[in-house]
Amino acid sequence: ERFVGLHAGMRYQPKNPRRSPITVGAGVRRHEFDRDADFENWAWFVQTAFRPVLHLDVLLGVDHDIMPSARSLTEEVTQDRYYYAGAIRLRDWWDIWTRVSYNDISDGNNRVDADISTIWEVVPSSGLLAGLEYGYVDARYAKDDYWTPYQMRQYFLVGRVRNNINRFSYDLGLKLGRARERVRREDLEAYDRLVERARRFRFDAGDAPKTEWVDVFAVNAVISTALGRYWRANWEGSYTESADYHEYRSIAGLHLQF
Repeated sequence: ERFVGLHAGMRYQPKNPRRSPITVGAGVRRHEFDRDADFENWAWFVQTAFRPVLHLDVLLGVDHDIMPSARSLTEEVTQDRYYYAGAIRLRDWWDIWTRVSYNDISDGNNRVDADISTIWEVVPSSGLLAGLEYGYVDARYAKDDYWTPYQMRQYFLVGRVRNNINRFSYDLGLKLGRARERVRREDLEAYDRLVERARRFRFDAGDAPKTEWVDVFAVNAVISTALGRYWRANWEGSYTESADYHEYRSIAGLHLQF
């Protein structure tokens, strides 16, 4: 995969500190895929951030992109994602985050992702933070081409280290937890039909479908450095491992600020 894009944004900062600053951003990028997925895709996003009340920051946005899965690339499956994120500052050292997204997928499927987390400073001088997170993911239909858990619940311990050193900054994160999803109704109904056939033809239907708790974790890093007065280089990388889903992500870029 190769892509090139352009992002632009602006920020309104009122002189009255009681009024909300407003940030608006948009971007577009062109993806090129080869080998088994030989096609091009245009992705875009529009988002805005504001502060409706003191101590609450809100981000709203919509984006369009390919589904993050090798199989979905070969089928050219895309998604329109509508998302919200909110941060409540309870104390200078304690935040609560909420995030919700609705993914409208081009093959007729949809998925809801939601989580709530709390994080607080453990050692302010070193930028060490710790917290807890609860996540919920639910896809309408099961698909083999991309991740479609059914009513999955995830519980995490969260750790972060962040700091600014002169013109260089970093933000490193780690999440360790457990997750479990429910058995889909159609799988239970299929098993009931199998049990009925087993009773009639006298064979063993086997165990009923079930799910178990599994270990999940994620790591991420954001590194940024200033290049002169107006330019800034950054790199973002992450790895996520869930019940039956693994994802790698790496993005590098240059930002022009004026």
